[in-house]
Amino acid sequence: MTANTALEDAAPGAPRIVVIQHEDGTDANRFGRWLAEAGARVRTVRPDRGEALPAPADFDALVVLGGAMGPRDDAAAPWLPAVRALLAASAAGAFPSFNICLGGELLAVAADGDCTHRAFPQVGLHTVRTTAQAAEDPVFGAAPAEFPTVLWHEEQIELPERAVLLVTGTDAPVQAFRVGPCAWGTQFHPEAGRELAAHWASKTNEHASMEDYAGRPAEAVVEEIAAAEGALETAQAPLARAFVRAVRRGLTAHPAR
Repeated sequence: MTANTALEDAAPGAPRIVVIQHEDGTDANRFGRWLAEAGARVRTVRPDRGEALPAPADFDALVVLGGAMGPRDDAAAPWLPAVRALLAASAAGAFPSFNICLGGELLAVAADGDCTHRAFPQVGLHTVRTTAQAAEDPVFGAAPAEFPTVLWHEEQIELPERAVLLVTGTDAPVQAFRVGPCAWGTQFHPEAGRELAAHWASKTNEHASMEDYAGRPAEAVVEEIAAAEGALETAQAPLARAFVRAVRRGLTAHPAR
């Protein structure tokens, strides 16, 4: 099952999750599949192709994906202010959201946090660890104490004042956080494995090569991620399942939505 067929295959009354994708090559990939396998009805919206962003009445939860732009690059991506407005509502408890890399940066900015540009990007396979607060979190309580993941970012999240730090462990210390009861953000990419990494590595990002950009040849970065595919899925698929469970609990608590 793919995320895009989940609308037809999911049972009636399944949580409706809208995925916001900002550009080609940054799709929900296996994270979308995990959401669908957990029973969600998943629909992708492409504002970069002129598709309208949904109103909160049209979904039960949001997933906002990554992209090459920064969280304030409104001139390049004029839909970003509307996405930030949706995430500000999620941070206030209006609906659940799970926000990945650029999505996490957008959530941080929407919740009065900040992002700074790193001198050197973080690219490739890294090991992160959960904080003590993660054990009580509805989503990140499902994560192991330490797990591998894929990082691919130049911006670095500065934690909003009212946020809870959930995952850390690298020199970009904010790797996952929650704002309010139901808005989660990550700097890491749970959706990424060999397929997405190979696509991203094929982009030069205005640098002469991946070696110039990240300090390592593209082949080495992709091969390292490919070798860890099983461990990545084992560690991160539970996050998608836990998010769907959290959305279901919200639907039970608010049956009129």
